[in-house]
Amino acid sequence: MQLDGQDNLSWHQLIPAVRATNNNGCSLYQVYALPTPGHYVVAGSRSGPNLADGDGYLARYDRPASGGAATAAWEVQFIKYDTYQRPGQYLLGADQSLTVADWGNYRNWQGNADVLVTRFAGLPAVYEPDLCATPPVPNGTYALPAASPDSLNLADFGTAGPPYAQLLHWRWELGDGTVVERTTPGWVRYRYRRVPAPGTRVRLTITNNLGCTSTQELYPWGRPTAAQQAQALAAGATLWPNPASGGAVQLRVPGLRAQGPISGQLLDGLGRELRRFTLRPQGGMAETTLPLDNLPAGVYSLRLLPVEGVIVKRLVKQ
Repeated sequence: MQLDGQDNLSWHQLIPAVRATNNNGCSLYQVYALPTPGHYVVAGSRSGPNLADGDGYLARYDRPASGGAATAAWEVQFIKYDTYQRPGQYLLGADQSLTVADWGNYRNWQGNADVLVTRFAGLPAVYEPDLCATPPVPNGTYALPAASPDSLNLADFGTAGPPYAQLLHWRWELGDGTVVERTTPGWVRYRYRRVPAPGTRVRLTITNNLGCTSTQELYPWGRPTAAQQAQALAAGATLWPNPASGGAVQLRVPGLRAQGPISGQLLDGLGRELRRFTLRPQGGMAETTLPLDNLPAGVYSLRLLPVEGVIVKRLVKQ
């Protein structure tokens, strides 16, 4: 059966006993969810029509339609385990194999304990869920006390993500190098040495019990100007190597807003245009390789024109 995060029954299916007179018709020790929704590999023990109680059992079952009966896509019945159906060890390998190890007295009934190791190849890969497919959602808010313009009150009313998740960690970066971390919800109260300038950013990062994080940015004293945004982008942009001795450099510009192609220029030391190029941002990042062939050693500039403002990076070629 499958239960949701609130222990409500989502669906169930029955694997019937092969022999109606057997009280221990089937015992499942491991269940592996496969990539195809509703398909599962089960491992354990099951009695067969002509076998003793608790023989080894491996099968793939497909979730039945509403009201339907359970069906096995394939089944394998193998060597007898011990009388008490002890659960064995099951190892699902990266090579799509399943190794089963246990001990039993399947050769005779005089108490001998024989070791069994069996390997099944060609099984589908195990399903690995994306726990962060529904990430936590921060919902930070702030208040600026009128009587104390250098103080800030912060709180988060975010959600943890899926129904079974819980928020465990709050990290506040307050814009002046101060970081406040909490493991319980509540107000964060902070007093600055001086009133922050417009464009000072407060960043909130929340983490749930699945290890998933999300970040939100707040601007209690007003959003940054175009010049501030361009300055921040320029500080985060990188040229490598710089100084450059080879025939090319790698340019990366993170933190961009969603926008179309960005035009760029390579300028000499006197500000004269030598080349033009285009960056195409994806997911807030723009990057490209710039050839430096036929350029003599000297100091150059890269000039970019995103919507945030003009970005200039200095480049030295040796």
